[in-house]
Amino acid sequence: MLIQIRKKILLFLLLWICISVYIPGKSLAATIDELNQPGMFLKQQTSYTCTLVSAVMMVRRAALADGDSGWRNITENSMRGTAWVEGGGLSHEFTYAGISVGYGELPGGSSNAGRLIQLLNSHPEGIVIYDRGRPHAILITDYTDGTFYCADPAGSTPDGRIPVSDARISVSSAESYWYVVYPRVSVTAPDLTPTRTIADGEYHIVTRLNSAYGLSASGDKMKGGRNIQLSDQTGKADTSTIVQVTCLSGGYYKLTMKNSGKVLHAQDAGRNSGTNVQEYKDTGRDSQRWIIREAGNGWYYIISKLNGLYLDVSGDKAANGQNVWLYSGVESSAQKWRFIKRKQEKQSTASFFESASPFNRLQLRASRVTKDSITIKWKKAAGATGYIIYSSHGEKKLQKVKTISGGNTTSWTRKDLIPGRYYKFCVAAVTEGKDIVKISAPSPAVYIATSGGRVGNEKSVKVLNIKKRNLNLKRKTSFSIEARSLPADTRLPVKRYRELQYESTRPDIASVGKTSGIITAKKAGSCIIYVYAQNGIFTTIRVTVK
Repeated sequence: MLIQIRKKILLFLLLWICISVYIPGKSLAATIDELNQPGMFLKQQTSYTCTLVSAVMMVRRAALADGDSGWRNITENSMRGTAWVEGGGLSHEFTYAGISVGYGELPGGSSNAGRLIQLLNSHPEGIVIYDRGRPHAILITDYTDGTFYCADPAGSTPDGRIPVSDARISVSSAESYWYVVYPRVSVTAPDLTPTRTIADGEYHIVTRLNSAYGLSASGDKMKGGRNIQLSDQTGKADTSTIVQVTCLSGGYYKLTMKNSGKVLHAQDAGRNSGTNVQEYKDTGRDSQRWIIREAGNGWYYIISKLNGLYLDVSGDKAANGQNVWLYSGVESSAQKWRFIKRKQEKQSTASFFESASPFNRLQLRASRVTKDSITIKWKKAAGATGYIIYSSHGEKKLQKVKTISGGNTTSWTRKDLIPGRYYKFCVAAVTEGKDIVKISAPSPAVYIATSGGRVGNEKSVKVLNIKKRNLNLKRKTSFSIEARSLPADTRLPVKRYRELQYESTRPDIASVGKTSGIITAKKAGSCIIYVYAQNGIFTTIRVTVK
């Protein structure tokens, strides 16, 4: 009797072990967005390894969904020794990194679609399909809203998750497939519950690719259906780049272009990746409502209520006129946006050029001139993440001519100019913080002439009545600087747009008249007085007050 009881216990334990071994894989460890993230999909290294690379991508997705943080280590080279038969192709059955892969035949033709939909329902990691007629293989990633999507390892096809119509083979032409036998994994869609994340107001909505560029609409504001695209927004004074953000009941947002009163809209109520975005009159439809979800560090995702697709910069490139569309959520920099309140750039609108920053901050000046070009240079501004250059011919209205990304650049050349003409320049520093992009007041204007004409530029500034440019003063006394600029060529007169100007680094110690050059000593200490010509060439005077 005791022996029979022991046998039953042993049989129960063996049965429990067998069931444990064949229980489907681990619980949820990834979202759909994570399965499609940048770096997940690969291109084949040789012309004949399409099946291997497609299988690598499938195994990577299965590993991530099963909780394997080292899925990036699964590569064409690492899996080749296990899954690939030299001269024979991809093995029908293999196990790599704890993931077992099997093989099957498709029914062919139009019947393939139904079979693949059935397979994808239980294999969110995807299915590798192979067309012997081509021959070529791709990874079918999902079937969404009536469309098959895939990752094609061929170098001639687009990167990432794309519609099968953009791949080298079709679903109906495939004859066989590979799938993950074990473990069985599951994924979930990202949480798209609408919540209030951004306060109502007027914003520049700029891209993480380059925060100088943000949403705008192309063409005449009076015409309907304008395309939504990027434009350089820094320092703009009009409303063409302003978006009114309004949170509606339920937590969904409406995004209205300020200069037209029309809202952002998924064109033709499209539901597939690549759907274009335009502006349209507000009809209250889901195609015009948005979820704004935090992406970390002050950035946000903008997601369509209609289809769950993300507002995305096509081509991952920030440039004027770059198209903005909807794409599957891969959460890349092209899908991250920052909302900059309009009031944060008031200093750079109507009164932008009325008050300049101190000359000493940038020390903007001429560097080199030719008959058709002028090179300007400036001092690096503390904390600057970029610069904006404004220019005009003579005294005409300044226009923005260049946005420079990167705070280490300190020179720029304007080309294709006319010989013997004066050109005006200003530079403003851009400082990007966690939540704002701030544009400083511009530098004092400089006037520089191209060569080859009848006018010239200064080459230096000379102080006439201060030896060695050192001046000692007693408190509450004054001194008048005598200085003049020297021309680069005595045969070429300098047309005067302004006379010499003066600036003190410590007006509380010794102030100086901007155009008079009269120094007033105020309290003990020392400072520097700048004397600069209209082309930015300067000299300095050290003043000590006792």
